[in-house]
Amino acid sequence: MGEDRRTSLTWRSWPLVESKKKNLLVSSLVFAVLISIYLFSSNYGWVIFSALVLLGALRSYFLPTYYTLDEIGIFIRTPFSTQKRAWSQICSFYVDAHGVLLSPFSHPSRLENFRGIYLRFSRNRDQVVTFLKQKEVSCPG
Repeated sequence: MGEDRRTSLTWRSWPLVESKKKNLLVSSLVFAVLISIYLFSSNYGWVIFSALVLLGALRSYFLPTYYTLDEIGIFIRTPFSTQKRAWSQICSFYVDAHGVLLSPFSHPSRLENFRGIYLRFSRNRDQVVTFLKQKEVSCPG
C-alpha cells in the first residue's frame, strides 16, 4: 500500500570479468612493462617485485569487490579488506559514468577523494542511485 522501498541492495563489481574489451589492453600493458623491466635490469627479482606492485595497484580491476547498502550503512568487501560506513557519516554523493562517490562533506572538497567512498556500478546504475536518493543522504544538523 505504501512505496516499495528496498531495505538493502547488494552487487559485485569485477571489471576484469565485466570489461572483456579492456582485458587484452590491460594485460598487454602489464606484460609489456614487465618485459621492459627485465630487458633493462636482467633481474627476475625486479620483475617479480614490479609484478606485485602492478597487481597491487590494479587490484580493484583484477579482483572482485562486493557492495551492500542497507538501512545501517555501506559495507564493502574485497579479498583483502572490509570497509563499513554508517549513513550518518555520508553528507553528499556525486554520480559519474562508472560509479558514485559518497562524500563525508556537505560541499565539494578536495579531500573527498581521500575521505570519501567510491562505489563502482555493475550494470546497476539506476538501482544504486535510486537507493541513495531514498536514503536522503545529508549531513546531520
